[in-house]
Amino acid sequence: VQTSADAILMPVPRRIEGDYVEVVAQDGSVHRIERAITRPAIRDRSLEQFDEGPEPDAVAIFPYELEGAPPRAKLIPSERMATEFPGAWAYLQLHRERLEARAMQGGPGDGWYRYGRSQSLTLLDAPKIVVRVMSTVPRYAYDPDGLVAPGGGDGGPYYFIRPLADQSAEYQRFLIALLSHPVIDAIVVANGRAFRGGYYVHRKQFLQDLPIPAPGDRLG
Repeated sequence: VQTSADAILMPVPRRIEGDYVEVVAQDGSVHRIERAITRPAIRDRSLEQFDEGPEPDAVAIFPYELEGAPPRAKLIPSERMATEFPGAWAYLQLHRERLEARAMQGGPGDGWYRYGRSQSLTLLDAPKIVVRVMSTVPRYAYDPDGLVAPGGGDGGPYYFIRPLADQSAEYQRFLIALLSHPVIDAIVVANGRAFRGGYYVHRKQFLQDLPIPAPGDRLG
């Protein structure tokens, strides 16, 4: 997701206890945010090869609710934020000036606390593959827990691969093994962009046309 303010909207928790998450604001003050409005997130977590269920290192303040079928992400109105999530609302109000200063389509308006972009917010809950975009070796992790992670340009830091409706957890693990194979990764490296230190980019542009056999196919 793109919050356009990860340091504020994806804070690293100081403590998680009961129904609250304790975070430190940018002015050094400590705030207790309602856990019900947060989601587990990874912001700068190193992924191991064949990782399973990466441990969150942050929380995403998620001021949305999913409605309808198919679901649609709707911003929680400010009046409800203030009454139902007063701890989160006080924290957001403290950072209002910085959140309003973000470049947002249509300007911040009353929704100054929303994410910079709202695409794909309904697609986070299902199991998926998390990709570390900049890496020296392929790093793909299976996420069964609906993690939120910041995205962006070549530097990422993360990218999600969402399975099709009929693709099982076993298939996703098969796909991770295949994408991690040295031959397949050599194709990614050859088509991708190189950076200093042996880092290469792993994202959609360089992954979408890879030759992927079906499980059980005999190769060669």
